[in-house]
Amino acid sequence: DLVCERGSFTGILGPSGCGKTTLLRMMADLETPTAGSIRIMDHSPREARVKRLIGMVFQRPALLPWRSVSENIALPAEIARVDAVRNESVSQRVQTLVELVGLQGFEHAYPSELSGGMQSRVGIARGLMLEPEVLLMDEPFAALDQINREKMQLELARICESAGVTAV
Repeated sequence: DLVCERGSFTGILGPSGCGKTTLLRMMADLETPTAGSIRIMDHSPREARVKRLIGMVFQRPALLPWRSVSENIALPAEIARVDAVRNESVSQRVQTLVELVGLQGFEHAYPSELSGGMQSRVGIARGLMLEPEVLLMDEPFAALDQINREKMQLELARICESAGVTAV
């Protein structure tokens, strides 16, 4: 059993191949459990996904190379076909997230023009685009060197606290 309190930052540790990514993928409704159950804020993963309660940040940011930072961040809103997120237009929300992750001045840059840490921050901003209650992250800094990974982990804690999300 695993219970993550609202607003907490929970890390799942274990050796390679033990199922950490599989667990996150099941929580994100990307895979189906063969036994047991998963509840996210009293909802099944499918219900949580449909209600936009969860955001996902993958090991690699998987940014679309032909889209700018702003366009990559806005992608979830386009896919969900929403014009606004709570009380902000999509463009206002993108700007809020750009500032939150510290990428001011790079809104029109393309992924090839960004460092690995900057690309990771775009992935985090994209995961936060639809204001999820829970942000699932699968080793978002695995591709970074140790110094940048530690720096980004501190930044991530600040970002999650500022965004008010439960992070796993």
